Amino acid sequence: MTPQEETVILDARDILGRYLSQNPVIGSWQALLDYCALTVRGPIERFHVLYLDRKNRI
Repeated sequence: MTPQEETVILDARDILGRYLSQNPVIGSWQALLDYCALTVRGPIERFHVLYLDRKNRI
């Protein structure tokens, strides 16, 4: 990746993080994938289990 692409990705992660912190309900499969991409991916591999209620809230 180019430095510019990395900057765009980091900015997008920041925006997504702000959105998810303001809207805690995960109302769609895509929102769940976005949440996982933001919170799970990183330099250290981690295992997470998400327990959702009937309204897809963590």
